Amino acid sequence: MEKDVVFRRYHEKVSYPSLLCREPQSLESFWMAGELDLAWQNREQAAKKGIAPFLALPHSVMLPSAVKAQRRVDEMFPRKLIKRRSSFTEGEESRLRELEQKIQKKTNPYLQSQTKLKYVLRRRRPGLHQPNLAKSSGKALLPILERYRIEKKAASVLVSSYRRYRRKRMLLLRFELERNAIKIQAAARAFIARKLVSVWWLNSQRLAVLWQSRLRSGLDLTRAELELREDQLAALAIQKHVRGFLGRCQFLFEEQSQAVNRIQRVWRGSCVRYLTNALWLNKLVTKKMQAQARGYLSRKRSAKHASLLIQKANAISRVYRGYRARKIRAQLLEERETRDLQLLLKELAAQRVYCDDIAQRFQRRINPHIVHTRREHVRDAGHAVSLLEAEYLRLKLDYETCTPRSISSGWHAELKRAVADHRNQITQAKAKALFDTDHGLIGLRLAEETLQFKQNCVDDAETQAQFADNAREAQLQLLWARSSRTQHDALQKIKRQQIADQKRKWQVKLYNPEGKPLKNVDSNPHQANTTTDIDLFADLREDDDGIHGLAARIRLQQWRNQVAQLERLFEPFRKAQHAHLNHTTALSVDPKEEETQLVILDHISHDGSYNQNQEEPQVSPVSLSPKSSSKYRPRRARPVVSRIPWSLLDELDAEKHKFDTQRAYDLAFAQPDEDHHI
Repeated sequence: MEKDVVFRRYHEKVSYPSLLCREPQSLESFWMAGELDLAWQNREQAAKKGIAPFLALPHSVMLPSAVKAQRRVDEMFPRKLIKRRSSFTEGEESRLRELEQKIQKKTNPYLQSQTKLKYVLRRRRPGLHQPNLAKSSGKALLPILERYRIEKKAASVLVSSYRRYRRKRMLLLRFELERNAIKIQAAARAFIARKLVSVWWLNSQRLAVLWQSRLRSGLDLTRAELELREDQLAALAIQKHVRGFLGRCQFLFEEQSQAVNRIQRVWRGSCVRYLTNALWLNKLVTKKMQAQARGYLSRKRSAKHASLLIQKANAISRVYRGYRARKIRAQLLEERETRDLQLLLKELAAQRVYCDDIAQRFQRRINPHIVHTRREHVRDAGHAVSLLEAEYLRLKLDYETCTPRSISSGWHAELKRAVADHRNQITQAKAKALFDTDHGLIGLRLAEETLQFKQNCVDDAETQAQFADNAREAQLQLLWARSSRTQHDALQKIKRQQIADQKRKWQVKLYNPEGKPLKNVDSNPHQANTTTDIDLFADLREDDDGIHGLAARIRLQQWRNQVAQLERLFEPFRKAQHAHLNHTTALSVDPKEEETQLVILDHISHDGSYNQNQEEPQVSPVSLSPKSSSKYRPRRARPVVSRIPWSLLDELDAEKHKFDTQRAYDLAFAQPDEDHHI
């Protein structure tokens, strides 16, 4: 009793009970009341002792933050570190405590008290001779039966009270465990929160430094830009003043030069006027001046006309070269895109094969039999643990409900040893069922995770293969659409060329969409066509769109040819009217007039110029007036306009049709983010 501190504290709090005037039944069951009272008094210490292994830190009794703080203190005060290192370490102290617990054989104070009580009662107990029941009367059995009834009732009361105590103790123990677990969780969460707060603080400091550096760099850059702008403005102001001064000097010099030129011009003009006034009656001088003036005007008109022709030729050449360049560029781009699509199709096919190989390889590695086998082993281990726990509960119940007779006969210690052995067996079985890599729950989880990882790899490979197939199908659709569009454009070009050939073949003005003549239509080669949708200034205007400008010039040339034809048709009527106004007859008038040839272009369909050479001049075979000498000055012939070959007209028509088709295709099938440039 002196060695056991807990037992001594209990007996100091509760006085030793008196054994006088007590019944034998109460004395035999007195140890149970004492044990229950002591267990109730020490319930908190028992709960703490039971949860202590769960609260112990691994390999140390200090938290990591406390270890860091201790290191900082040791660095600040090295003497304490030397003193602490000279003593025992934490591991040595824990080892000494374990040895002390093994060496000290703690006796059970309740067993000692029970032994003393039995010793005291044995002195007051009569000798071991039993009364002869056969010789005794019936009245002698009544006390025995009464005592048996009282003992049985007391035993039932003790068992029920003990069971209530056990239930209450289990509830309290569960409450303590939950509260301690909550405390542990709160401590862990507080540690994690402090860690997160420290990380957040470091990130916020880093972010603040980063923003400060960015703001400072932005302010420095803005300041430098302002200084540069001020320097530029100052330089501009200096340049402005210098240029102003130089401009004023140049203006003064030019003004002086112009004054000299003006004086010279006035003097020369006066001299020329004097000579002109002296020789103005001389006809030879007048004719020479007129000839020079006419020659100058003729050369000016010729130069203007030549420059206009050069501009038109350059415009036609520029448009045609642009058309050819765009056509070649579009063809090269289409070839490059087709080549890129073919390479992409090859890459997608290779990606498909690669994904299939990966899926097959992981499919071969999947073995669900291992998972099923380990699951069966885990189920068997859990069943074995359940059987051991049931046996443990049965032994513990037997241990807790032992009678004094079984305790005195030694069954109590045997049951205690069996309970401890079963507890160790349950712990070992649970550890094996949880941590065994082959037959435990961890091995099962690893096998399931491996199986799930392989299945996910197979699914990912199949998904990537399906994605590659879809992308390949989409690219094939694009390639087929491009090929069909190219083939369609080629067929349309061939068809347009055939239509143009038909138009050139037939000498008619009205034709159907295939280029052949319309039926039931009177084809008069001399009927006039005076359309009004003609731009008279098409040849002078420079449009950005060369095709439309060239088409306008072609229509203007056609209109000019039609006007010339009409003028030749009405020429006899004009001559008759002119002769009537001059009071002369039409037969007496014999003007010497050069025959103006009517220019026929290739696209006019009422003459036979299709089979002629385009380089030779094409004129009308109709002579409207006979050649004869006349006193009238001959009229100037209309200049021959330039001729446009049929091939250029066909290409222009095909280009316009292609532009319309491309625009319609872009509006129908183009994506919003695509940009088609021809």
